[in-house]
Amino acid sequence: MAQPEVSQTQLYEWLTGDDDSRMCDDIPDDACQEQPHNFFLHLFASLGNKLADELSSARLVLPWLLGIIGAPVWMVGLLVPIREAGALLPQLFVAGFIRLKPQRKWVWVVGAVLQAVAAIALALLALIGSGAIGGLLVLAALVMLSLARGLSSIATKDVLGKTIAKRRRGTLMGWSGSVAGGATLVAGGVLMWFGDRPGNLALAILLGVAAAGWLLNALCAARIKEVPGSIEGGENA
Repeated sequence: MAQPEVSQTQLYEWLTGDDDSRMCDDIPDDACQEQPHNFFLHLFASLGNKLADELSSARLVLPWLLGIIGAPVWMVGLLVPIREAGALLPQLFVAGFIRLKPQRKWVWVVGAVLQAVAAIALALLALIGSGAIGGLLVLAALVMLSLARGLSSIATKDVLGKTIAKRRRGTLMGWSGSVAGGATLVAGGVLMWFGDRPGNLALAILLGVAAAGWLLNALCAARIKEVPGSIEGGENA
């Protein structure tokens, strides 16, 4: 039964170049013991989040969605501002409240699940939405998605600061960037395969896969072993 843990630790040490995976200066000892386990959960969470972001792009996929359901053209111009502004609002108003919580991973989980729900709503609108009403519902789902994205962003940074030592965060970000790049290539290939514009069903499938990516993100976040009450690194992660 010990072999999987040994293998995970060895892989962690190979990826990070760290011969002692449980030496930390800026996170609690309990968190340090779980660092190899948490490292991979952060990595897979990043994969799910990046893939979902690409497959629900406000610059490409959602304009297709509005076009397919026959929404007014002026709504397309609102997609990117809503996506960006909505993600910033939680950082302005609730970041301090989130940082009072002894375990912040559950805020991350809630944010990821809400993003998945919004993506499912968008997928359904690809199948049954039409006209201005359908367009307004798309914008409403995007508002929900963007606000949830902001919640997850705050909590993700704080949980990272509480579970991964500072000297290993750069390595994790490097591997996350590589994984995210691979996810972007896969998403780009899928979108190119659909040609100029996918049909209703194909678009619904894309958004359904995006929802699955956020559910993977939520599952990984829920499995992270975050020490309650530890605040080291939280604010500056």
